[in-house]
Parts: sequence; structure tokens; C-alpha cells
Amino acid sequence: DDSLEVRMNAAKATASIGASAGPGSVMALRAALKSEDPTVPLAAAVAIGLIGAAAGSDAVAALSEALRIQHVPLQLESQGSLLKIAHSWTEMKAAEGFRTVAALTALLRDTDPFVRESVATVLGEMGHAVGPAAIEALRKILMDD
Repeated sequence: DDSLEVRMNAAKATASIGASAGPGSVMALRAALKSEDPTVPLAAAVAIGLIGAAAGSDAVAALSEALRIQHVPLQLESQGSLLKIAHSWTEMKAAEGFRTVAALTALLRDTDPFVRESVATVLGEMGHAVGPAAIEALRKILMDD
């Protein structure tokens, strides 16, 4: 929609619906993360976090893009939404959980230090169940000078 107010209210409504909104909503919210008006991406990042584990690996991709946008409130909101997904990731089906951890682990090689910092925090919140590949990637970061 061309109306800023409509897009923002749609993002807020999706946030209110939360996990019931399902993964299909992430596609629309991903587009909203790129809005030029700063309030729409913030609302979209919040909505993705509230969808939680139901948003799956698509949410990780969308939020990792938002972490790279040089707008501190959006970066912090995206990091917070990734943490919400991390706290609910055990609710994911095994295959989706694996894809989510793999997507996060790949982001540990991102060129942006804020992205790497955010992802390391999120993987830490997910605990030892992230598996050996993620743990090894975190160890490699510790060894880098």
C-alpha cells in the first residue's frame, strides 16, 4: 500500500497476531523493513519477533538484512527480535530449527561487526543445543585476532 499509516498499522496488526500470523507474513514484513520511513521498519522488526519460532529461518534472513541498515533503533529492535526467536526456537520443527541455526551460523562470517556480535549473542541464548557446527564457528571467532 502507498499509505505509510496503512503499512505501519498492518505491521502492528501482524505483531498483535503474533505466532498465529505464520511464516507467510514474514515476506510482507521483510519488505516493510526496507521502508524509507523509519517507523515502518521498526514496527516490522517487532512483528517478526512476536511471530517468533513460527517465522523460522526466513525471519533470520530478514532480520539479518535489517541489522546491516545503519539505523541504530532498527538494529537494536532486530537484535531483540532475533533473541525472541532464539528463546522460542525449540518450538520449531527439527528441519526448520536446523535451517535457522545454519543461517545464524553463516552470519558469524558477516563483514559487519554488529551483525556478528548480535548473532553470537543469539546463538549463546539458544544454548548447547545449537550443535557442533555453531559451537565450532563461535570457537573460531574466539581464536581470530
